[in-house]
Amino acid sequence: MKHSLLLLNFCFVLFSNAFKAQDTLKLKDGSELLVKVQEISETSVKYKKFENLKGPSYLIPVNQVIVICYRNGSKEQMTSNTSSAANSNPGAENEFQDYKTKTPKKSLPVKAPYKKSGPRLGCTYIGDGTASDYIKDLSKVPFVSQIGWEFEARIFSTEKGIAAMAECYFLMAGMEQGLFMPSGSVLIALRDREGLELAVGPNFSYYDKFILGMEFSVGTTLHFSDVHFPVNISFVPSVTQAETVVTYTGQKSTVTLQSGFRVSLVFGFYSKLR
Repeated sequence: MKHSLLLLNFCFVLFSNAFKAQDTLKLKDGSELLVKVQEISETSVKYKKFENLKGPSYLIPVNQVIVICYRNGSKEQMTSNTSSAANSNPGAENEFQDYKTKTPKKSLPVKAPYKKSGPRLGCTYIGDGTASDYIKDLSKVPFVSQIGWEFEARIFSTEKGIAAMAECYFLMAGMEQGLFMPSGSVLIALRDREGLELAVGPNFSYYDKFILGMEFSVGTTLHFSDVHFPVNISFVPSVTQAETVVTYTGQKSTVTLQSGFRVSLVFGFYSKLR
């Protein structure tokens, strides 16, 4: 009998502590939800259910919540214009589901993608072609560093935080080898709320001559505290060029040459607090 009482007491303490470790949403209809609060916006509260913390995230309108009791004992009275963030987890990959009924799209919180204008550093490999031949003729290596700046402007944003961006950047390559090889691109990009993006647009570069091509780029953003590091991998296909040559007999002929493809890895940094 004594052992049974001790076992019941242990289970009660364990059960109580488990509930205290969760947040509680007290709703206007009198019910309570045991949850883990992830984020609070002006229109909704994002949370995970206590019984399925590895499951999907849910949204409940702020106007259905009276008070949030956090696991540390603090409480937050909710109003329709509450604007704060708690236990923010922007990396959640599960599809949001709301409470009881589907919330209209216009009421979902929009997390606008941040502009990533700022310095850029990286490197470029230049494939076989006229560009790499020009570099090799100078006794240099067709693997060069890049340094420059990127400018951005937002074209539009959707309700789900997806944005269209206009990106313009200028880079200087090869300075570590004493080379002067400027390049630049004007790209149109689609970016989601977490920073994943696809971009395409014209690219120009100068080696022994100007080369105009098309650039294709994919990228994402790495987060470390309040500093963010956009990383992009871009590919510029080889461009076919016609060139007139004169033989030793004085005859002219036209030959077709390839500029050589380019693969670049470029990263930068910025802060949302600026």
